[in-house]
Amino acid sequence: MRRMICAALAALLCAFLPGEAPRAETAGMRISVEAAEVLPGRAAVIRMTVPADGVCDIRVCSPEGQPVAAVAENRPVTAGENAMYWNGTSGGLPVPEGEWRLVLEMNGQTAETAVTVGPMAPCLIGASLSESSVITGRQVTAAWYATEGGEVTVTLTGGETEALRLCVPAGAGDGTAVFEACVPPGNYRVEMTLRRADGTASDPAAAELTVREAATSYSPLRDGAVLRQGGRLDGWTVPMDITDEG
Repeated sequence: MRRMICAALAALLCAFLPGEAPRAETAGMRISVEAAEVLPGRAAVIRMTVPADGVCDIRVCSPEGQPVAAVAENRPVTAGENAMYWNGTSGGLPVPEGEWRLVLEMNGQTAETAVTVGPMAPCLIGASLSESSVITGRQVTAAWYATEGGEVTVTLTGGETEALRLCVPAGAGDGTAVFEACVPPGNYRVEMTLRRADGTASDPAAAELTVREAATSYSPLRDGAVLRQGGRLDGWTVPMDITDEG
């Protein structure tokens, strides 16, 4: 009997708690996430459909409707479909793991969808190259800060063609990898990706690299001598060092 009374009291209290009443969704408003699981640190696409131009708020809420985190506030939207990237964080902090509701609110009207937030994704911070332009065949150092240990893959791509791929083990913290730009001259995109043991990968960190053709070396006999008539070198016109005199 005591258990039944407690259950009844709990149900009565829940009925009066703010935010726990079912939300009435508005026709013409929709929100969805293009990811089965959002991992903080990796970008996911949120799509919103609204009936008119204006500004909207997007929040992560508990199943009972309690606010958990702000995703966007006063975000401008236009009538129809809109999209934005969300990396699973709020105010620079990861949203806690769990099963939540993603709520779109605009002019007092709402739409929502279920969203699963998983563990932090691996991430490379401050990824960079030692050079932005090199002669073909020269060494280039890729540097990064890894949020956790794993394997970093460095790829060099020109157009649609992958010209180079390098995989190196990486620990948490600062790391580097050295590669030789033994590729034809041109403009290349260098991407660095961190992958942990379970196969989860970071978003790629990218940098641009220009590879130049090596300059032809200078030879005094070839480039500085003057040919006399008949095609023979004139010794008086061959450039000499001061040590050649005497």
